[in-house]
Amino acid sequence: MTRLSLWLDELGRATAAAETAEQDYRADFARRVAALAEERAVAYRRANLVRAVAEAVAGAEDEQAAVAHGLAVLRTRLGWSSDSEARTEILSRFAPVCAAAFSARDPSPSGEGESAPADRGGVTPQPGFPHPGSPPEQVRGRLGPPLQGGIGDDEFMADPATALAAFESWYLSARGTPFWLLFENVMPETPLVDF
Repeated sequence: MTRLSLWLDELGRATAAAETAEQDYRADFARRVAALAEERAVAYRRANLVRAVAEAVAGAEDEQAAVAHGLAVLRTRLGWSSDSEARTEILSRFAPVCAAAFSARDPSPSGEGESAPADRGGVTPQPGFPHPGSPPEQVRGRLGPPLQGGIGDDEFMADPATALAAFESWYLSARGTPFWLLFENVMPETPLVDF
């Protein structure tokens, strides 16, 4: 074998290595973009649902009415027109989120008019409180034993972001998938019929 053929072989190996490196980078990039797209979708789903629940509970006369309004929003958003054992459990576990949203509409107890952090249900958790979607073991210890409807420590659950984080963590541990995947169920198109 000549030096020229050895050099050509070496150049061939270099091109193959460069191509492999590029393919690996593109695959990593595609995975990262997909992960970021999923995070964005979850953030929008969370924000849109919480906004709709907040609007629904804002005009309620009492907590019971607020919870009913909030759960009606959840049912509508998920397209649930009938009940099942699983749906009833989910609704009962989501009720503390509605109750917390109702209690959070009142001014702060200090009367200072403190505003909530800009990102209550998303990326920046409050110190000492779990982030929405935190592993269940981080939330479970704060809740204590569940009471009726899955409500734990009242003071802890009065914060809507914390109540939502607890709900998300419960759902993940109970169902093995994030709650927000329920919103991916695409409704089948109904054919238009011209009479």
